[in-house]
Amino acid sequence: MQDQNGLICFDEIQYLNNIGLLLKLFYDHFPGIKIIATGSSSFLFLHNIGDSLAGRKKVFVLYPLSLEEITDLPKNDFWQFNNHPVLAERLGETLKGILLTGSYPEMYLLKSLQERTDKLKEIVDSYLFKDLLMIEGMKKPRTIVELTKLLAFQVGNLVNPNEIATQLGISRITVLNYIDLLERFYIVFRVYPYDKNLRNVIKKKFKVYFYDPGIRNAVVGNFSPLEQRGDKGALLENAVALGLKRRIDYEKKPYELFYWRNYDGKEVDLVLGNGTLTGIEVAWNKKNHKFTKSFPGTGMIIDNTDAYRFCL
Repeated sequence: MQDQNGLICFDEIQYLNNIGLLLKLFYDHFPGIKIIATGSSSFLFLHNIGDSLAGRKKVFVLYPLSLEEITDLPKNDFWQFNNHPVLAERLGETLKGILLTGSYPEMYLLKSLQERTDKLKEIVDSYLFKDLLMIEGMKKPRTIVELTKLLAFQVGNLVNPNEIATQLGISRITVLNYIDLLERFYIVFRVYPYDKNLRNVIKKKFKVYFYDPGIRNAVVGNFSPLEQRGDKGALLENAVALGLKRRIDYEKKPYELFYWRNYDGKEVDLVLGNGTLTGIEVAWNKKNHKFTKSFPGTGMIIDNTDAYRFCL
């Protein structure tokens, strides 16, 4: 048996007790067997594994599908953010679909918008919040649900933990701890302001984006068509921020993602830093939209016609 080769797959492994010990036994006693263990909640997944697989595991974080994966676009140097004139209309329309129902793989197995929205609501109600509420020691479990909704309404805006704490009747520290938990569940991620003194960054306000726009829309209960929405610009900014973060994590490039704001209130939505600074202003329609001259780097304005370049 020890000399046999094979593959064993476990899904939703975060719900299995003592799974770390079981995987350790497979690894130590059946070296020819390879194991793929997947989970929709990475925090519970890693929590259940514990330290028993130290030195025996390799963890992959898989983002929702990119435009490249959805359209099967041939891969090139996406850090050039090249235009694709022939495919621009198709890529733009696909991106608009992502802004509404996200890009979880299952969304592309469902034919109708109603099926997709129903599935997203089920994911949020039956899986996402269910996993959150399983965390032991959470004193006010429903509070994190309300916090998630508040963050969903503030996508693209500066988040003030003190204001949220007042709204929810909890401490600022609890707000930050819950946001940290949402990050570990890969529901949201934070973007901090660019500051030459990085020690100051964690003391300042930050932005919050969702790993999947469809989940965000399910949280706020809004799947209205984009042309009827006042938050379509925020959704587009979320998609661009996600696309940049996905590239940084997948490609292992020495880039960092920030936003920029000066004391005069001038702001740049997103900043890609790698020794030099590239500012990216995201607007639904860039007509009459000017880039701030005080930004200490190069800059560009993108809108719904060319934002696809950053979501590949």
